[in-house]
Parts: sequence; C-alpha cells; structure tokens
Amino acid sequence: DIQNVAGQSEIAIRTITADINARDLADAKQNLGNLTASARTQGTSTDFQLQSDFAGSTIHIAGQTQLTQDYPTTADLSIHNLEVEKVLTLADQTGIPVKGNFNADGRLQGTIANPTANLNLSLRQAVVYGDAIDRLQATLIYSGQEINVPALAIDAPAGTLKMSAAFTHPLHDFHNGNIQFHFTTDGVQLAKVHNVQKSEPGLAGLLRGTIDAAARLSPTAHGQILLTKLDSDFSASSLQMNKQQLGSLKLASKTNGSSLSFRLDSDLAKSSIHGSGQAQLSGDYPIQAQLDFDNLLYSNLSPLLAAATSSTRSDFDGLVAGKLTVKGPALQADKLEAILQLNQVQLTTIARGTTDNKRVTALQNQGPIVVHLSQSSVNMQSVHLTGRDTDINVGGNMALNNGGQLNLKIDASTNLSLLQDFDRDIYSDGQIVLQANVRGALSQPLVNGKLELKNASLNL
Repeated sequence: DIQNVAGQSEIAIRTITADINARDLADAKQNLGNLTASARTQGTSTDFQLQSDFAGSTIHIAGQTQLTQDYPTTADLSIHNLEVEKVLTLADQTGIPVKGNFNADGRLQGTIANPTANLNLSLRQAVVYGDAIDRLQATLIYSGQEINVPALAIDAPAGTLKMSAAFTHPLHDFHNGNIQFHFTTDGVQLAKVHNVQKSEPGLAGLLRGTIDAAARLSPTAHGQILLTKLDSDFSASSLQMNKQQLGSLKLASKTNGSSLSFRLDSDLAKSSIHGSGQAQLSGDYPIQAQLDFDNLLYSNLSPLLAAATSSTRSDFDGLVAGKLTVKGPALQADKLEAILQLNQVQLTTIARGTTDNKRVTALQNQGPIVVHLSQSSVNMQSVHLTGRDTDINVGGNMALNNGGQLNLKIDASTNLSLLQDFDRDIYSDGQIVLQANVRGALSQPLVNGKLELKNASLNL
C-alpha cells in the first residue's frame, strides 16, 4: 500500500507470499549450491525461512516479521561448515590469505531502526596470513548503542589468547563513545609464530601478559581516540636468536587517574636496561621518561645483529653505557626534547699479528658524550674520543627539517694504523690530521678545511 504521511508517499507492506527454489547455482568459477526460501503472511505476521548449501555449507534462517511500523523481526540463524576461502574467491578477494571452516549460530531481532543481535561464532582449522589457528571462538552482542564481544578465545600451535572488547555509543552515532579492551595470554611461543619467523628468523622465546585498556572516541584536534586507561604487564622470557641466549624483558604500565606510569626492565644480551616514566592521558600526552643502559656489548648483541646483516665481526667489540631522557608532548614529535648521554664508549679489537687474542682499546671517550635533540635540531655538545695516537673532537648541530642542514666542526688527528684495527684488508701507517667545517644539506654537504698526511701509507 502507498500511504501519504506528512505530505510524503510511503510504501507499507501488508502481505507477503513467496516460494523460491533455485538449483545448481553457479558462476564462472565454481558451483554455488542450492537455495530454497518461503514466506507466508497471516494477519499482520509473516513467517519466513531460508535453507541453502551455499559453497558446501549448511545455512538455515527462520523467523517472523510483524507488518507494522518499523517491522519488528525475530530470526534464528545457523551457518555450519562454510569454507572462508571459497567465499573470498567468489568475492574476488583471493589476495586475502585466510582459510578455515566458519560456523555461526544466533538470533537477530528488533526493528529496522533499532536491530539487535546475539551471535556465537567459530573458525576452525584456519590459516590466517600464514599463521595456523586450531580454533577461534567468539560471542558477539549488538544493540543500537553497544557492540560487545564478551569473549574471544584463540587456540593455536603457538599458544592461547583471550580477549574481550566493548564499544558503547549514542544511538546511530559511531563517531563518539567509549571503548574497553582486555587481552591476556598465558604463553605464546615466538618460534611457532609464522609472521615472527618471517621478519626475524631464528627468534624464540615465551611471551606472557595482560592488557586492560579504555579509550574515549571523540573527534578532536588531537585525533579520534583519547586513551583513558592502560594497565599492562608483559614479559618475554628465554629469548633466543638461532639458539643463542638473549635474556628476558619485562614491561608494565599502570593508570592512576589521568596519569600513566610505566617501567621497563631487561637483561637483554647480558646488559642492564631499566626504563621508567610518566605520561598524562590528556591533551598532547605530555611525557617524561628515562632509559638507563649499561654493559651493552656488540659481541653479546651479535646474534641479533647477524639476523639483520650478512656477517658480524669476531675480532671487534664495542661497549656503551649511558642514559636517554625524553620529555614533551608525545603527539607532537617536533616538540619532543631528548638528551642522550653516553658515559662510556669503548671500541676494542684484537691487534694484528697477535696469537693470544688479547684485546686492545682502539677508541674510548673522554668525558660523557652528550647529544641533545630539541625543536627538530640535533646538537652534539660534547664528542671527544681518544686512542693510540688519536684525538677526535666533533661538535655542532644538524637540523632535522629542511633537508637536514649541517653545521659541524671536526678536529681530529690519528695514526693511520687505527684503520687496520677495524678492517683486516687494510695495511696502513702514518699520521692524518683533519680540521674541517661541514655545512649545507645532508644530501649535499659542503666541507671546508685542511687534511694533512704525514709519512702516510695505505694498502688495500
């Protein structure tokens, strides 16, 4: 029936009678299966049902709709043994690497303006972006003002994960609302995670942890999401690279009102790393943090470095210790201020021609090396290295914007035999003195100064 409501024509459905029987549905790629559907109206109620074996699955929908305002509807849904890969193929989405057996059971009800749903979903024997999943089980509850996933569990060869999440929002408004999220895992074995091995082959360890987070969704000048809570406790133990022990790592955070405190502790590669700080969960997230590190040795880090490079040096070693402090608005990187202070820098090597593999110090710092990052500018306030017949001083700054403008002064003198300590293919001797100013863009630096060689020889 066509009715005139408030000067506008509206179509009101008064009765439905339908019988559909489709057999051997197919497209150019594969057989889609069969489908039967029916609908019958009695009074103001219409009963309907649908059955299909689409793509080898079993689909059944049955329910009732009231042919009154907003069409109140109740329907029960079941989908069993639906192959995700076949659905993606039919949708021309073969580039999405997901396989598995999908099942769903639940009830849909409500009106067109305010629908609700309560679904139980599962995915079994799946492979998602290369990682195997034995079982994914989830419950989804939807209403006009809430999307709630009270339980989601993943069982995989690498370990188990459990999550829950909820998004509450004003009716028909998905741009404002509150988000809550919980995540926990009793143990994930990194060696069995395909995507971890793809990016870092040989990395192993056990990851455990929990996250409790909350955020407010509201379009503002600072972005769409404002974090209001982040309580976490994570640990990575028995870390290894190619069966070489690397140590462990712990990271924790706690929210107190609008303040977030966090801490990092690690003995990675036999070093000592401790970090702590605070951030305000408002505005541009002002942050203050400090990271102290000691006994960072190149030889202990070599298993990690070997994963990123073709080889590591066995005759060379380096040691650094110091601290890094950061403060400023986290959402405005150009306004962050950071100070890197290296209290100890030592480069050692095995002298050529020795048989006892005794290490000698090639270079070491004289006083702390301080590098200050502020307002998109890097200032080297104190860089002084010395060694055998070697004295190197570097100072100046570099702007990180405008192509990286340089303003450096280098004053160095060294014995050329230092080169052969770092490269076994070089035989060198004599003295080199360099006094130079480096200016201009990083891509096209302008170097002016003096380079002086004394009794120099170099063989490669």
